[in-house]
Amino acid sequence: MIENSEINWLVSERANADTKQPYTINKTGRNIINYETDMLLKRQFTGDTTQCLHFETFNKIRFSTLIKNAEEWLYFAEIAKTEKSFLFLPVIGTYSIGYATDGLTYNYHNKKESWKNNLLVLKELRQRELFSLPIIIYFTVRLLKSLLK
Repeated sequence: MIENSEINWLVSERANADTKQPYTINKTGRNIINYETDMLLKRQFTGDTTQCLHFETFNKIRFSTLIKNAEEWLYFAEIAKTEKSFLFLPVIGTYSIGYATDGLTYNYHNKKESWKNNLLVLKELRQRELFSLPIIIYFTVRLLKSLLK
């Protein structure tokens, strides 16, 4: 990022510490990834990643205070209001020892908890003024999936 002052958002792979298998999946065939369309809508870029952000560009953006330890996409959607795409480098940036089966999204498997969480997400969307068409479509589909649980 220092060498190229044009880059404000850089993403690399996150991998399993034991197997060295990346959790990051890039089906776009590109290194410039649009957050809203490639990640949220098309699901062409998925999995865990390592994110590097230009501090001075994004230092006012914060993670949710309403929703603890989840819904990181809201944070990155707000970043995408300023920087629509990020540069993906297909190299391992960090390692992880795995996931807990009762981790962050475990509680959202039942309908009641899912709807409770969606109400908090809606409040966050309003507070952050995240009203782009891709965000509206993403959240609408999410609500419909919650109905089917």
